[in-house]
Amino acid sequence: MDLVIVPLWRRAGFAEACLRQLRRAMDGGVRVILSVDCGHDEETLAVAKRFVHGHPGRAQLAVRNVDYPTGSYNVFTAMREALDWVGTEDLVHVLEEDILIGQGYFAYHRRAHALVPSAYSVSGCENLFLPDDWKMPDLPDAVYLSGAFQVWGSSYRPGRVEKILSRLRPGYFEDMGRAMTAEFGEANMLRTGPLYDGVMANDMAQQGLHVAFPFTPRAYHAGFEGLSYGDMALSGSPEEQADAILEMSGEELKARCTLPGARFRPVDLDRTPGAVRRVVAL
Repeated sequence: MDLVIVPLWRRAGFAEACLRQLRRAMDGGVRVILSVDCGHDEETLAVAKRFVHGHPGRAQLAVRNVDYPTGSYNVFTAMREALDWVGTEDLVHVLEEDILIGQGYFAYHRRAHALVPSAYSVSGCENLFLPDDWKMPDLPDAVYLSGAFQVWGSSYRPGRVEKILSRLRPGYFEDMGRAMTAEFGEANMLRTGPLYDGVMANDMAQQGLHVAFPFTPRAYHAGFEGLSYGDMALSGSPEEQADAILEMSGEELKARCTLPGARFRPVDLDRTPGAVRRVVAL
């Protein structure tokens, strides 16, 4: 059975929105770890507990008590724990709380991995590294391969997770920049940054592998507030914040983001594009 890791910290509204969509998209083939980082707020923890209570035997809560910054410890610890839950043919998903998923999300990932068993990972989101004005063909039944790594809406085979974890030098969490430089070189560390997605990006690049992306995204990134995207927190209860987030257009999300050039392209999360059946060159 596939395992979904949802890292959480201090964004209760995004946690509520993400888990609401996860609840709708879950099929009989997934279990969930809600990995709540050290320093979380009580609202976010309450959102996580409600989800676990509503999915007995399908969801568990892990609350971290080690205070490393940036979330990398939380994500990598959950990935290591996931290996105890999954079989060799299952998938490990990393679903950050500002990624909103639609119907058929998990079926898409399984089918994409089956189509491209050599893929480093599969993403359900649009490829952020394409130009803003890129005209994507209307091919809902196809995926394409890209050498640009993206953690958003991603899934991995357990063997890949083991390889990623093996790249963490001793002392990585205490001094990520130094450990990343020792493992990948300073230029590569500076290119990607030293966080968990930087480790994965460098690991993939060294092996010359690719991410499988959809021509028709099955999820989108909505995170205008957080470590990378400024501080434009919404007011109200987590449920009210989630309602607002899920109703926002791309322009409304962008207006709340303080990062220049950020791109937000919501997709219809109620639409089921159907199965992917082929790999097409972009």
